[in-house]
Amino acid sequence: MADVVPLRPAISVPELTTDRHRLTVKGVLPAQWLERMEYRRILREELLPQPDSVLADVGLTRSQVRQEAQKPFWVA
Repeated sequence: MADVVPLRPAISVPELTTDRHRLTVKGVLPAQWLERMEYRRILREELLPQPDSVLADVGLTRSQVRQEAQKPFWVA
């Protein structure tokens, strides 16, 4: 009789672990997600309305700011 090979699930489930009372998902802390959400909110609400000269002063173009602001919080 042939050996039985267990099937792997088609969709992988992220591993959840606790490290000193902090939950991590794939090595990313939810606190980092909150920081990204706040950073991108600032980009949308405070930096995008600024004139192009202000964006150039910080070394960014309007399209770069818009692209970064539109990323979901789970994307670095």
